[in-house]
Amino acid sequence: RETSPTLLVRVQIKRSTLFPQHNLGLIGAHFSCRNVSADSKWCATSEMSVHLALARQYSTRSADANDNVTTHLPAARGSPQHRRVRRYIQSFDPHHLQPEDFHDISHRERIPFTIVLDGQKLRPSFFVRYTGNSTFPEGTQGYFYYSPSTTQDVSDGEIRFRVTKPGDPAATFKEGHDLLSPTGIRWRLPVLKSFAGRFTVSARRLLIKENLPLKDHQVKPPLPRNKFPTNRYIRNLDPQHITSSDFRDISGLFGTRFYVETFEETPQQIFYERTRGYPFLLSRFPPGTHGFLYYHRQTGGTEEGQVRFRITKDANPTSFAEGEDLLLRKGFPWYIPESRLHLSGLASLISKDDVATKPEMIPAEQQDVTRYDRLPLVVRDQNRPVFAFGQLFSLSFSSMRNCIWIGYGERRRMFLLRHPLFVLNEGRRPQAIYDGIAFCCVEPSPLPTDQGSIAVVLRLCKIVSPITLKKRDQLPKNLDLRHIPKPPKTGELFEQHASVWVYRPRLDTQNFRALEFLFRAQADNSEGGGTLKSAV
Repeated sequence: RETSPTLLVRVQIKRSTLFPQHNLGLIGAHFSCRNVSADSKWCATSEMSVHLALARQYSTRSADANDNVTTHLPAARGSPQHRRVRRYIQSFDPHHLQPEDFHDISHRERIPFTIVLDGQKLRPSFFVRYTGNSTFPEGTQGYFYYSPSTTQDVSDGEIRFRVTKPGDPAATFKEGHDLLSPTGIRWRLPVLKSFAGRFTVSARRLLIKENLPLKDHQVKPPLPRNKFPTNRYIRNLDPQHITSSDFRDISGLFGTRFYVETFEETPQQIFYERTRGYPFLLSRFPPGTHGFLYYHRQTGGTEEGQVRFRITKDANPTSFAEGEDLLLRKGFPWYIPESRLHLSGLASLISKDDVATKPEMIPAEQQDVTRYDRLPLVVRDQNRPVFAFGQLFSLSFSSMRNCIWIGYGERRRMFLLRHPLFVLNEGRRPQAIYDGIAFCCVEPSPLPTDQGSIAVVLRLCKIVSPITLKKRDQLPKNLDLRHIPKPPKTGELFEQHASVWVYRPRLDTQNFRALEFLFRAQADNSEGGGTLKSAV
């Protein structure tokens, strides 16, 4: 009937309108959802955001001007209200910025910019991201600008973003500050990245016009989109020759891949820490992990080198000396063994003079080290092999057994150390009662009865994480806390039952043969040599 209302539905998905738009009066609010359904005559399902507007159509005689609120309907995509805002960049030179170069990019994730060169709008657009899939923070308004290289390598220059107030850039630029990344370091887009990608061709042309020395910089052909590692591009591992382009921020990542200049090799995949057992669990790199990968040559001609990560305050290579190595949770430096480096990757950046020489044929007496080098990292443990009494290793009190590798020359043997901070549970089995990590060392037993035999004591040298008693539900039910072993103070020996704890392995066991290496090394270093009993 003429006065009966007719209910219509307008469904809009992205740029497509499924039902024609009529001049309707709105009687309900619009809303968004992901799955949309109607009665049995009509059904629509979508995985994209959908706007619905419930409306009422009037006849010409019953229309009420005050009831018509079509102005509150969501504007359709493609209407002037939703047209994409064009953003233009006319200069990266802070001395030639124009008010039109001012942009507010707050809460945006991936932003296209049109580069204007000599009045011509270049294609393709220049795309900018903050970090990963995160959006630019609130108040990110200002200018993109180019900061020249501070070294002899012109490719160390960076595109940065200056956060300023609106107004004349000649006055507001100096009063502003550079945009920071979530980790607190300066947000930057290296020139190397601007010269390698398909979507940075237009920015490259503007940079070259305003900075002629960049014209001679080699432009590499664009890489396939599924292999675009410019943010993991490593050019040098020598601390004396690293540049700001080698600076990397890997905070919060489970793992990442690093490439070298050729982009042709297998990338070097790295992780922070992996747990024992199966499946492996990965730990994220801790906050503030930003700095440089570098090659560290071990002392002694037979020790393989390591690639470590030096944490620095910024991308300036001069901050390398003031930085500190990334540490594992046990307190030792994080590293990639030289034997694990890909020959056509990071290994190609190591000088041949720095590589430890290894014989092609391994003699029979050196087979122990060959097996050790081939073991998985989680089995080799994070401790370096111990070659002498007094050498520190990391000890975890949460576990009853700690794996320590003991070396003598080129040979390695496993030593399973069970520390004395334990009690017997209801099943008469040893159970750890403390949490914590410390640097410890083993020494020959000082007791007169142990002279000339395989017997060692354990000394606590430095606490890495506090040694604390486990929670009550992790301890034996009937445990009397008045009679539990107490951890020693820093610099003291471990005790058991009010006397020095001494470990005496049984003859011809794995631990006995491993500790033999330390006594042999001690005998080699002593002036008069020494004799060693073969039995306890």
